[in-house]
Amino acid sequence: MPVSFHEEALKAQAVAARTYTIKKLAEGNHICDDSTHCQAWKEADETEEYKKVAQAVKSTNSEIL
Repeated sequence: MPVSFHEEALKAQAVAARTYTIKKLAEGNHICDDSTHCQAWKEADETEEYKKVAQAVKSTNSEIL
């Protein structure tokens, strides 16, 4: 999801991604870092874009569907 999306959309994406990961782990699956297969992430940095995404993730901490 582009970081230019609204903050609430980023929060929804954070919850969806977390829910997906928890479900896969609960089913005994392995989660890899291959973005064509499982999940992808961006390395932490000090850019405003990263801070916006990190805030969305932090503000939905532990929330799953």
